[in-house]
Amino acid sequence: MDKKSLFLAYLAILSVPISYGSFYSVFIILLSDFPVFWLCGIRMLIAFIFLLPFLKNRLKLSKLLFLHSFILAFVFFIGLLAQSFSLQFISAGTAGFVIISFIILTPFFAWLILRTVPNKKIIISIFLVICGYLIMFYNKSGQLFNFGLGELLNFIGAFVIAFQIVLFEKYAQKYDSIMITIAQFFWINIFMIITLLITKETFPFSSISLRQWALILYIGIFATITPFIAQFWAQKHITSTSTAIIISLEPIFATIFGIILLQESTSINFIFGAIVILIGILSSIILNRDKNKD
Repeated sequence: MDKKSLFLAYLAILSVPISYGSFYSVFIILLSDFPVFWLCGIRMLIAFIFLLPFLKNRLKLSKLLFLHSFILAFVFFIGLLAQSFSLQFISAGTAGFVIISFIILTPFFAWLILRTVPNKKIIISIFLVICGYLIMFYNKSGQLFNFGLGELLNFIGAFVIAFQIVLFEKYAQKYDSIMITIAQFFWINIFMIITLLITKETFPFSSISLRQWALILYIGIFATITPFIAQFWAQKHITSTSTAIIISLEPIFATIFGIILLQESTSINFIFGAIVILIGILSSIILNRDKNKD
């Protein structure tokens, strides 16, 4: 592979944590004017429509594909709602650092579902991440730890994401990756429609400004599907370990965008905790790298 293509692959992977990191701040901005269910629904609908052109020459449907994509979508749907609801209560930076804990959870789901035994040294990584969270959420006044509903929901989102990643790995071996992804987004949109019908939430379409439409399109395309396609293409050219390390930068970009777009502030506790968490995450990636591929 020539240097130019390799550079483009790394650039594509770098765009993934930047895109996902920006999502938190943009979504929080939109939450001030729109209900969370509708924002999730429109985001998933835009993503699904954007994926449809990739159906060309891939339309191979089966009962098992519908079943497995249904399971994947249902798991993803739970994580999506948990993560989205959490952004009503916590900062973009905090959300980024809590959700990234899915990296240390994934090896354990892989152990349970795929029977791939994790490196025993991952205990060190878990210890570091827990220490990082204790530092980050330590509160000197009153409560011992400042870990509330938002953090809990975000951690549930991380838990579900880890589970969904392993399930996707299990099912993706049987199907075309793009095809099962499109089927998954199809089911997610069905779940969102049912949810909206049950909740009977209204959405002020007539009063949406061009700026708000731009932000909605951003989270639907550039913070959802574009990073997926970028990662899918780039991982054909660079190792999974390199990919994971770069993607683990997501909470740093989430914090940066939170400071720029939302004027969020960071405490000394947050900074030191974030450093320890990142060390734990990076050690987890390195310890559990796929030696056969890397």
